[in-house]
Amino acid sequence: MVEGEVEADLADSLSLEVGEGGRFKGTAVIDNADIAGRFEGELTVRKRLYVRATGDVHGTIRYGQLQIEQGGRLGGTLEELAESEARPSRRPSRAAETADAPRLKEAASGRPARTADGGGPQRA
Repeated sequence: MVEGEVEADLADSLSLEVGEGGRFKGTAVIDNADIAGRFEGELTVRKRLYVRATGDVHGTIRYGQLQIEQGGRLGGTLEELAESEARPSRRPSRAAETADAPRLKEAASGRPARTADGGGPQRA
């Protein structure tokens, strides 16, 4: 939450909130942004960029979804992210979680996990 003035580069974060009296200058790559103050720079929001009525966003802006209250301002270059870019990259995919489930179960129980055919682990 930014309520004063901040100059920074924010990489791969979950969220950014700039309060009504706040000012963020720099670069941010985040999942969600809620801007009620001023943002200047390069902003990439993978999910939702919400610009409040008092919000003022200027620079290079890339977003998954965009919501602007009446009175909110945007200026600069705007680009909607492709669906593949809009997904956060640091969370494992559902397929990766499923593939790791037997190994994680084995680690938690201290016993070998069963294979997909119902048998125990294969040994040579």
